[in-house]
Amino acid sequence: MSTTEDTGINGLAWDSDRQQFWVSSLNGEVYPVRRDVAVTEGRLEPARGRSFSGNYLRLAYGAGYLWGADYDRRQICKINVKD
Repeated sequence: MSTTEDTGINGLAWDSDRQQFWVSSLNGEVYPVRRDVAVTEGRLEPARGRSFSGNYLRLAYGAGYLWGADYDRRQICKINVKD
């Protein structure tokens, strides 16, 4: 079980290309998680790198893209997370 200071996490996806998790938060942000901290300390903390705004209640990763279910807009969004 992991803990976090972000109490609004509501989406989680494993990025097999970058070997990291992405989380979405009720604060309107999507960000990568520091894998080393998650594994060694059991905490989900933001990693350096690409983060962006978005209100996605569910996340998935596949075919090189992060996918987010945006319930406000009633659509599934294809999110390019490549550097």
